[in-house]
Amino acid sequence: MIECQRVSGVRRFFVQITRGLFVATVLLLTVSRCGYAETAPVTDEPVLKVGTRVVKPFVMMENGALTGFSIELWQQLATMAGVRSEFNIHTTLAELLSGVQQGADDAAVAAISVTAEREKIMDFSLPIFKSGLGILAPEAGSPGFMSVISGYFSLDMLQYILGFFGILMIPAHIIWFAERRNCEENDIPISETYFPGIFQAMYWAVATTGGQAEGYPKSWISRVTSLICIYGSIIFVAYFTAYATSGLTVQRLSGDISGPRDLVNKRVAVVKDSTGARFLNGIGVKTMDLPNVDAAIKVLEDGKADAVVYDAPMLLYYIAHDGAGKYRMAGDIFAEQDYAIAFKDNSQLRRTINAALLRLRENGEYAKLYQKWFGSAEGAHSR
Repeated sequence: MIECQRVSGVRRFFVQITRGLFVATVLLLTVSRCGYAETAPVTDEPVLKVGTRVVKPFVMMENGALTGFSIELWQQLATMAGVRSEFNIHTTLAELLSGVQQGADDAAVAAISVTAEREKIMDFSLPIFKSGLGILAPEAGSPGFMSVISGYFSLDMLQYILGFFGILMIPAHIIWFAERRNCEENDIPISETYFPGIFQAMYWAVATTGGQAEGYPKSWISRVTSLICIYGSIIFVAYFTAYATSGLTVQRLSGDISGPRDLVNKRVAVVKDSTGARFLNGIGVKTMDLPNVDAAIKVLEDGKADAVVYDAPMLLYYIAHDGAGKYRMAGDIFAEQDYAIAFKDNSQLRRTINAALLRLRENGEYAKLYQKWFGSAEGAHSR
């Protein structure tokens, strides 16, 4: 009996030990799991620094958050490539490019044009957008007095007038040759000598075209010539009126700026170190360098500049929103260029992003993004 009690006591002892070990194991596992949950987010994957700058509609700040075509494109590329990143906002283009060149940023995305000069100091992705340069100018109104005067004294008008007097020399010579020997009995005051007889004949021919000639020719060839002058003057006046009217109409509709060559001797605002600035300097146009496109447009709005030259998509966006009815795109888009993502030289990241960009184009996501921000098929704004 005593032995049975001893066995029973030993059994209870082992049962209690077993229970204690079980509870200790459960508590240890619970604590370990909690500790693991707290340290799980820790990872060795680096966070990429991506430089950018506000330039509508590629990069915009709304409610304290970045958005825009380039921002959303990068976010999709980063997700597809499996990389983490954070944006570093710069205020100027020069600062943005410098950040990539010096390695402060791993990449830069906004509206960055690919140029041979930039390719020497940094790497670029495949093109993310096709663009070109445009000229922003005030909407043309009614031409002023000086504009009208300058239109009449333009090179085309001068050539037209010289051509008219050149043609007029033909009837003047005919009349002088036919009437010079009968100067005494002729009512037309023309001298027999070439000078000043030819000028007198020319004057008479001009007066005939206006119906105010003095005297009448005696020879039949002079009479036929005078009739041709009279009817020819009707055609000339009609053509001249149409030319002058169309010229002033075009000037009113398009102003005096219709292309890069018209910017000579104009006050042109550009963004410092931009492709537009280099293009204009290359053709001899003096420019006003501003830190960003908003500052350039502000100078134009204040009347301190005649035009702004910058990337066409940003200018078109401004015309469609804040500049509607006040500003226009003067002439066609020129100097076509590509936008791309910039990387520091010899970056290993470029290959990864290029592969992601190709997949976005292949699966149609790039086309959807383009449609969202520009409302048309890709490439519609590059012409």
